[in-house]
Amino acid sequence: MHKTRLTALCVAALLGGCETQPPQPQPVKVQPPAERRGPTPAQQRAHATAYFLGRAERALAADDLITPEGFSAYDYYQRVLSLSPGDQRAISGLQTIVMRYVEKAREALKRRDFGRVEWLLGRADRVIGDSPLVAEVRRRLDEERRTAQALAAPAEAGSGGMVIELSGTDLDARSESLSAQLGLVAQRIRANNLRVEIITRSDAEGRWIYSQLRKAVPGYRVRANIRIGPQPRLELQQQ
Repeated sequence: MHKTRLTALCVAALLGGCETQPPQPQPVKVQPPAERRGPTPAQQRAHATAYFLGRAERALAADDLITPEGFSAYDYYQRVLSLSPGDQRAISGLQTIVMRYVEKAREALKRRDFGRVEWLLGRADRVIGDSPLVAEVRRRLDEERRTAQALAAPAEAGSGGMVIELSGTDLDARSESLSAQLGLVAQRIRANNLRVEIITRSDAEGRWIYSQLRKAVPGYRVRANIRIGPQPRLELQQQ
C-alpha cells in the first residue's frame, strides 16, 4: 500500500510537471490604410485643357467669337494657351476665328459696307495681329474706298480725265469684288456720258473688263478702247 501511494504521488507529480501552457496570443500587424493619391499636376492640366477646348468649340459653333467677354471662343483658347503654351489646337482655333471674321469682312466688302469691313478686320486683329488674310482684305478695302471717292467726285473735263487703278490679283481671279467695282464705274460712265480707255496686260483681260461694264448698264453703249500695258487701269474721259 505504501508503494501504491508513492507511485500515485510520483505519477501526479509527473503529470503536474508535464502540464501544457495555453498558447500565447501573437501580436497582429495592422496595415496602415493605403494612401489616397489625387491626380498629378500634369493630369490636372490635361483635364483643364480638354475642358476649355470643349467650351471653345461650343462657343465657336455658336459664333461667340470674342464676345461675350470671358465666355467666348477666344477667351477659352487663351486659357488653354495659359495652361499649355504652344498648344496647336488652341492656335488653330484662333486662326479659325480670324478666318471667320475675314469671311464676314469679304461679304461686307461686296456690299460696299466699308464701316462694317473695318470693324470686322479690327476684331480679327485683336485675335491675331499681322494676319496676311486681314492685310489682303484691308488692301482691297483701301482700293474700293479710293474708287468710291473718285466716282463720287464731279467729272473732270479735258483729255486727262480720271484714272482708276485695278487690282491685278482681282483681275486674275475675275473676282466678284472687281465686278462690283466695274459696275460702279459703268454707272459713272453712263451718268456723265464718258468714254473709257481700258489698259490691261492682255486683250482677253480687256475684253472681260468691257463685258463687265456693258453688263452693268444694259441698253447703254459703252464707248471704250483697249490698250495693252503693265498696270491694269481705266482712264475715264469726256466724249
